[in-house]
Amino acid sequence: MGATRGQHYLPQFLLKGFASRTKEKKAWVYCFRRDAVGKEVSVRDIGKEADFHGNPRDSDLENRMAVVESAFGPHVARWREGGFLSEADEELIPQFVGHLIVRTKSVRDAFARGAQVLMDELVQRLDGGELNPLSQPDIEGEMVRRMSKNPRFAKFARQRPREFRARIGALLVELNRSGKPLEWGQQLAKQARETVDVRTSIAQGHIKSLTKSQVPVERVRILRSMAWSIVRTNLAEMVLGDAGAVAREIRDPQFKNPLALDFGKLGLLCCPIGSNAALVGRAVGLDHPFSADEINQASAELSRDFFVASERNQRFDDLQKIIGKRADIMSAEEIRKLIPREMPPFSEGSE
Repeated sequence: MGATRGQHYLPQFLLKGFASRTKEKKAWVYCFRRDAVGKEVSVRDIGKEADFHGNPRDSDLENRMAVVESAFGPHVARWREGGFLSEADEELIPQFVGHLIVRTKSVRDAFARGAQVLMDELVQRLDGGELNPLSQPDIEGEMVRRMSKNPRFAKFARQRPREFRARIGALLVELNRSGKPLEWGQQLAKQARETVDVRTSIAQGHIKSLTKSQVPVERVRILRSMAWSIVRTNLAEMVLGDAGAVAREIRDPQFKNPLALDFGKLGLLCCPIGSNAALVGRAVGLDHPFSADEINQASAELSRDFFVASERNQRFDDLQKIIGKRADIMSAEEIRKLIPREMPPFSEGSE
């Protein structure tokens, strides 16, 4: 029997908590996608992508994820059904939530989009000559300082400093007039376009990171410091977005993707595990009331492609209209600001 190529980035045991109906081991949910009518589908057919964890011939990540899912699945089912949380659960919940927030396609796509915006902006600036290192205000002084340390020029620089500086200044003027810096920038841009596949690179990085650790240790450490509980609703009113969990900082009431905020300032994290149950972690001292409507709205806005629910109704049809509204971890403008207006002529510490 061949290795699994259709790989779930949202575990089936979690999706089953939002089942509209079940038959033996099979389960169906209502799936609400962008620009599509919500319809009932099998959990086997959603939250998956071919080789999402890598081609099984090259990667064993899918097997590793299966092991982790087998460990968490029974506990999530138990939390969903009721009962008190034990001391063991206080350790298991942070591990499960930490695992879920780093494994999704939603987070991979968010980083891929951000990286593509960054790449496009960088290439555009190289093409336009905006990142010419020789255009810096103090480039002459920087070149004098560095070249005077070179054994080939040190004696000349020491004995005839004015002439040394004048020659460097003249060389820089001539180099800029030649158009070479613009040509070099355009060559770099052309090479980047031809050789860099941002989406593939991000996917490979994500697979490598998950292979190294399916449970992020540092994030779990912070999640352990929160007070965890299971909140249940009387009706089947919770949805599960493709980002899995939503969170907010202590001083910011807006819910975001957990990876879009300062984890050290984490105030509240909500992870729906069933149509009427959610894991809720609160920072000590934070008293934010639980609201299914608030969490559902955040789950829809932060989802990139879809959310699931146990039924179709007008409330969920309305939520469908806002899918993806805030799915990006950073706006395009915020990403562009990460690129400096000037490119340094040398890397730090180089001579």
